[in-house]
Amino acid sequence: MIWTELNEIIEKNHSFLISSHENQDGDSVGSQLAFYKYLKSLGKNARIYNKDKSLQKFIFFKDYDAISNIEPEQKFDVLVLLDCSNPQRCGIENIETRFADKTVNIDHHGDNSMFATVNCVDVNAAATCKILYDFLTENRISYDCDIANYLLCGIITDTGGFHFNNADGELYLIAHNLVKRGADNTLLFKKMFASNTIAALSIRAKIWETLKFYADGKISVISMPKSLITDFGADSSATDGMSNAVLGGEGVEVGIFARYDENETQFSLRSAGKIDVCEIAASCGKGGGHKFAAGCTVKSGDWKCALENLITKIEQKLIKV
Repeated sequence: MIWTELNEIIEKNHSFLISSHENQDGDSVGSQLAFYKYLKSLGKNARIYNKDKSLQKFIFFKDYDAISNIEPEQKFDVLVLLDCSNPQRCGIENIETRFADKTVNIDHHGDNSMFATVNCVDVNAAATCKILYDFLTENRISYDCDIANYLLCGIITDTGGFHFNNADGELYLIAHNLVKRGADNTLLFKKMFASNTIAALSIRAKIWETLKFYADGKISVISMPKSLITDFGADSSATDGMSNAVLGGEGVEVGIFARYDENETQFSLRSAGKIDVCEIAASCGKGGGHKFAAGCTVKSGDWKCALENLITKIEQKLIKV
């Protein structure tokens, strides 16, 4: 990738607002913190603003407190959206015009709308943090162990712990290089995949009770009211990984995780490889993602009706494979 425009907009501007998509994950958090710390190292005025509160899961990160859900009052020179295929996925109204006149878009989603002043999009990258790794490496930029940690976090979470998106083994070499720079792979794997609070385990038990199958076992569905999170005093990280877990049944082609309230239903979709769930998600309204991992939000108080419509769309695709 050519970095000329990104380097130029960083060099010529001083204040930067950083944001990402709703429902933060390891790649969105890791990429935001890595870019934030890089800008700070250049003496830039940088701030992170997301719709959601910071997840307790990432509290061990050194710059965790830099992530805020308090709307800034001032304008910035540049808005940087990371791991976000379009501004609407931020969940912040008119974010692309409210806070800055120039925008930077760094992302790896196949449905990216190339909306920014500067677009650094690589749909073949396993994670946005991988793109940032390439940026730092190819520009010979030195960085510390904290940035290495943030980058490795994004890579391991968006690959499910190297379970996919790593056919050529390149990410193992990148991980090796990041560990050499001080990233703590043992801690990251524990925090991302093997550490749950009692509340999180209790929530997961409730969710598994909802498991249902459709289309002769080719579609599996789990669901939960969004209030379940607050009922147990947890945050959204309590359900991390559930979207992938529901795909684990033998013969399942598409897994669905539905989270609903009286206003909307958020669907996370996972495919075993035959169905393009990104295409399905995009057809349901506010949605998108990757070919085999995507999500959408349906504005409806009747979540069961929304689910039925989604299942119908998937069944129509299954007939053709």
